[in-house]
Amino acid sequence: MLYDFFIIHYLEFCVWLTIVYVAVTVAVALDLITGIRKSRINGTKMNSRGLKRTCSKLTHYLLPMVAFTLVDVVIAVKFAAPWLTLTYGAFCIICEACSIFESAADKRQLRRSADMLARLRKLDNKEAIDLLEQLIREFTERQVSGDEKKCEMTAGKGGEQ
Repeated sequence: MLYDFFIIHYLEFCVWLTIVYVAVTVAVALDLITGIRKSRINGTKMNSRGLKRTCSKLTHYLLPMVAFTLVDVVIAVKFAAPWLTLTYGAFCIICEACSIFESAADKRQLRRSADMLARLRKLDNKEAIDLLEQLIREFTERQVSGDEKKCEMTAGKGGEQ
């Protein structure tokens, strides 16, 4: 009778573990797929770095999950479900969901800013100042054109906000 209880208890435990491991792996795979799709849409050249980051991400997610699973196995006598592993798995899935829904435009802007900083480090002071002035002008023009679009949209609504 006690034997049957442990079999059922650990079977349920293993089902929970399977669900959380599969869910995290699927979340990482979805992030990879959406990343490839966004790359194609933006015309960005794909390289092996993205795939390596996916493998690295899986390693960073799954190794702590294994550690939490071991702790859960030790405390399984007290708890019916692997709560530490489930909690960490939920955290990993939330991180992946945020990554999936990040704006590709934001990532492009970050990449452009990093490239610009690298270029600035290579330039002397005069060239760097000219480049910064150009960037400020471009940014200001974008802000002004964005404000004009907002005003046009508001005017189209009859001036009501």
